[in-house]
Amino acid sequence: MTVEAELGDADPPGGTGGDTAGDTAGGTGGDTAGGTGGDTAGGTGGDAAGDTAVRSERIRADDAGEPGEGWRRLHGPLAAWTAGQGPRLVFLHGFTHTAQSWTHIAGSLATEGYEAVLVDLPGHGRSAPVRADLRSGADLLATFGPAIYIGYSLGGRFALQTAFTHPTQVRALAVIGATPGIDDEAERAARRAADEHLARHIEDVGVAAFLPQWTAQALFGGHRLTDDDRDARLTNTVDGLASSLRLAGTGSQLSTWQRLAELTMPVLAMSGEEDAKFAAVARQIAGGVRQGRYVAIHGAAHAAHLQRPELVRSALSDWLRSLPR
Repeated sequence: MTVEAELGDADPPGGTGGDTAGDTAGGTGGDTAGGTGGDTAGGTGGDAAGDTAVRSERIRADDAGEPGEGWRRLHGPLAAWTAGQGPRLVFLHGFTHTAQSWTHIAGSLATEGYEAVLVDLPGHGRSAPVRADLRSGADLLATFGPAIYIGYSLGGRFALQTAFTHPTQVRALAVIGATPGIDDEAERAARRAADEHLARHIEDVGVAAFLPQWTAQALFGGHRLTDDDRDARLTNTVDGLASSLRLAGTGSQLSTWQRLAELTMPVLAMSGEEDAKFAAVARQIAGGVRQGRYVAIHGAAHAAHLQRPELVRSALSDWLRSLPR
């Protein structure tokens, strides 16, 4: 059976922070079966993941779009920063975000005996020049493993792909507002055309004009960006965001709904309580894997880690404690 929970105001909070928008998705999928809540943490080892150096350096706290004081730069195929010591947690952001968006939640968990790693995904932040679809992006992300991967929306889709293509690098997996893809070919083609239209719109109007249009979507439940969030997102480039839509948008994603049972590691699927579409998707993900847990975040829409960061942090902390170290 699937373990389900709902976190609301009565649940113990912890930490602050979070971040931003997401990319609308689609898809259908199997209705439940399989999986109980996180109890074993998958394998270790490196299957075709490469041997990226893990040396790090201190970074300036005033670098725009970067995590800031207390984080050290990791050298690898994607821009990344690290803090803390212990089992590694790799945090992956959503579309138009940067690594900065996870700073507070990740930093809080780093104080609980974990190493937190923040990554700028292909086409975003300091990784803006990197061009990668979900599969090639997963190859890059696997170099940060073995680790527990935590992703929101676009980052959740990258995390899922990494788990499918490099399962020994993914000890466990947590996603918020993510989808395994769109099953129907015609729907996927329509989404691909919509992604291309949006990419051209960004090229026409620029990042500064596009950002308020993107975040005003009903999907995000009226959440307003902080100045830090806005400044970090404005470090993104037109070319980077357009390439992300074309290469890693939901329209270009091959459906993996039928492969969910292949995931043997613990999986935590979360959604905002008010995000009906992705709540259904998250329940299906949790029900389709072998060790699935679903958590609804009270009072949140799509970007639950931004709207209710204390509840997302609490859900992650509780789940992480259930995994073997």
